[in-house]
Amino acid sequence: FSAGHLARSFADPRVRRELERAHVRTPEDVLAFLLLTPAEVAAFTAGVPVNTDDNALIEFGAPRDLLGYHRYDSSVLRVYGASWPYGHLEDLLGPAGRDADADARLARALLGHGKLREAEEYATATAAAGGGAVAARLRTLLALARPHGDDDPEAPLADPPGLDPPQLKAGLLPRVIEERTQQFLKVERELKTRSYATALKILREWPERDVIQSGDDVRLLFAFLLYKTGFHSEALEHLKALAADPAFVARRPAVRYYLGRIDYVAGEYTRALRHFDAYIDARPADAAAVARRGAPASRPAAASQAAAAQPAASQASR
Repeated sequence: FSAGHLARSFADPRVRRELERAHVRTPEDVLAFLLLTPAEVAAFTAGVPVNTDDNALIEFGAPRDLLGYHRYDSSVLRVYGASWPYGHLEDLLGPAGRDADADARLARALLGHGKLREAEEYATATAAAGGGAVAARLRTLLALARPHGDDDPEAPLADPPGLDPPQLKAGLLPRVIEERTQQFLKVERELKTRSYATALKILREWPERDVIQSGDDVRLLFAFLLYKTGFHSEALEHLKALAADPAFVARRPAVRYYLGRIDYVAGEYTRALRHFDAYIDARPADAAAVARRGAPASRPAAASQAAAAQPAASQASR
């Protein structure tokens, strides 16, 4: 088994066609799908009873597992995500750093399968070998995909002077218009102090239909607040609706960043990378700044985090 053998196999168009059906498009995808190396099988199966014709453990256990697996964490995220402790490729390929181009391709494939630990290793090797723009791109993708906690770095929602203010419906009563105007001013103040839950609570007082009809920028802000407060499914619904308008995405590429963040956490790794790539292409400077704030070695202290987040918060409205 070797990377060279995989590459020779992919030279056969019949092999490529068959593997394409399983979404395996490159030799590196095969390696990125790897869950266990031969050297790791013993550790993975330690203490597990052996399935035999006499006990039929798998035959009786598999149907029960299929019915009950949904009670636990998603197997996709546990097995194909960054926390999976097996699948160390150096056991098969040797240490990274032998071929910068191959390392870069493999790092990208590993990222596309949620394997951040291994992707980091091969991206670092690419950079050490003078990978230039390719290595820089990999570093940015790694930083955008990396999981965070409360210090999740924000991408600016809009260029100065900021998002458009609400387009309140003309049919609303004057007192309602005044109330909504004051509420939105309060949302802006809460954003400046990163009080995302409070800002969301204010906008939640509006009927969702009115939020949507107040303009795409207000809807983007609403989706951002949903994302920051952990309501990813709701945020995704609004972001996908906004992303359906190419003209809006061209004005507000941050849509792509937040779609990528939500998709990567949900295990939709390939789709997330497409969003991250689109965001980097549209806003390379913003993407690089977000990546720097999200890098493990340079996480800002609590006092600096508010200042780092100011671009997203202060651009809520013109």
